[in-house]
Amino acid sequence: MNKSTWKKIGTFENYLISKKGQIKLLGHWRIGKNNYWIKEKFIISTLVKKSGYYKVELRKNGIGYYLLLHRLLAIAFIPNPENKPEVNHKDGNKANYKLNNLVWSTYSENNLHAYKMGLNYKPVGEGNYSHKLKNSDIPAIRLYIKQGKKGKEIAKIFSVSACTISEIKTNKRWKHVV
Repeated sequence: MNKSTWKKIGTFENYLISKKGQIKLLGHWRIGKNNYWIKEKFIISTLVKKSGYYKVELRKNGIGYYLLLHRLLAIAFIPNPENKPEVNHKDGNKANYKLNNLVWSTYSENNLHAYKMGLNYKPVGEGNYSHKLKNSDIPAIRLYIKQGKKGKEIAKIFSVSACTISEIKTNKRWKHVV
């Protein structure tokens, strides 16, 4: 095993990580009620569909910890002299955990990068999968508001919360509909 290719993962003394993102559990004795030998094996990382990141489960003292693969790689192989807290993907692809694609960043730097790359786009109105209203409902709601109808009454008519009506009134939601 080449020391420059594999490094220990923090306080997880039985695990190593390679520059390619492979995780290896070293052979060791499991001490407890029944002592037994655990064979050396590779740990498979899994893609988390909601977040888009790869995660891996590492065990310590019988407890499972789910850790993000790109962070483990950065901690092990990328210097962080400014002690920045986040790891950014240069190409914006969360599933690309190659070392040359990762860089330490601040929260602000990460958000600015996401904005410039167009990664923080959130669909609005009918484009949002959880919408209850239609674009054609909004002018009617605004007319009811203008006429002085209570938010709760309008919400009941359109089967939404009074909060939604309030957010339409203050242009926090559905502001794209004129």
